[in-house]
Amino acid sequence: LGNNVTVNVNDPSGYAKGIILQGNNSTLTANQLAVDVVGQTSAVGININGNSAHADLGTGSTIKSSGDGVVVGHSSTLLASQLSIESTSGTGLSINDYGSSVDLGSGSQIKTDGGTGIYIGGLNGNSANGVARFTATNLTIDVQGHSASGINVQRNSVVDLGTNSTIKTHGDYAHGIWSFGQV
Repeated sequence: LGNNVTVNVNDPSGYAKGIILQGNNSTLTANQLAVDVVGQTSAVGININGNSAHADLGTGSTIKSSGDGVVVGHSSTLLASQLSIESTSGTGLSINDYGSSVDLGSGSQIKTDGGTGIYIGGLNGNSANGVARFTATNLTIDVQGHSASGINVQRNSVVDLGTNSTIKTHGDYAHGIWSFGQV
């Protein structure tokens, strides 16, 4: 997509979707991408769910969604640095399935209102693809809401928060890290 591309989607009656990588081995390359998605019933900013799809969002991209921010599954990968994800009523970043991986480099931030910051679970797919992985350093996660989790780590998952990462939670029964995996 190049530099400084903007994607705005507003679906006042249904499920709004910003960018979907659904084809196997699909590739998306961008830098300073801005995605803003609002849906009446549901929304997702970027959905990377083609088998072994790959997205590189470069530096300084922003994803805003009235539902889920970014979803990565089916052994797909996401690379970015200084990425900003803002989500209301959804999960900021979901990493699903064996072999799916996300590397947010340094200085990324995830903010949610009413949902989990990061969910990671290598629970489905082919175990030969390895565990689900999340890596970042100098990451800021800020979640708000009843029972909100900064990071929800399920089985077959590895999380590396590097150095200087911060998790802030606001709300009754909120958790910084909820883990069944490896942090």
